[in-house]
Amino acid sequence: MEHPFSLLLDLAPLLSHDELVACIDSLGSRIRVSGGLTVDAVRTACRGRRARGIRALRAAVRDARDWVDSPRETTTRLMVIRAGYPEPETNRPVRDPVTGKEYWIDLAYPAWKIAIEYDGKRHFTEEQARKDHAKDELLHRDGWAVLRITVEDHKDSKDFFALLEEAIRTAEQRIRAHSEAVDQRPAA
Repeated sequence: MEHPFSLLLDLAPLLSHDELVACIDSLGSRIRVSGGLTVDAVRTACRGRRARGIRALRAAVRDARDWVDSPRETTTRLMVIRAGYPEPETNRPVRDPVTGKEYWIDLAYPAWKIAIEYDGKRHFTEEQARKDHAKDELLHRDGWAVLRITVEDHKDSKDFFALLEEAIRTAEQRIRAHSEAVDQRPAA
């Protein structure tokens, strides 16, 4: 098997910028922690290098992030940034204090308590739908707004961005209401 960096150099002239970013992102995925190649390692490997495709690779590595688990998460993150929003945190861990189960938010704005979840085909299986429901319940209990996005939203993002704007606009009020509700709960 060819070294991942060499493969990236071979792919660089053939792929679009976003596709190349997704390839780099996938190397640093949280799923591939043990055998992955970090974005920083790719960035370092690009330094002082001369090769066909190196310019495209350097441009892509600027937009790449570690802990991105799917090409559509990359596409969603880049779409949000290009629309003028701040960069969201990738795969933020959250743990359910009741069950102890750990989940990851695909893209998160912790200050606004907004979670953006990309739903690909596998999210429509019974098992994944059950996991997504449990994660949504946890996030809602903690005052988060959960926005789900699909490939259709990538084709026409108007509704998604309207929902994101609404979640940002109401964030302070939503967080305050959640905090007040928690303060009013009876002590156990």
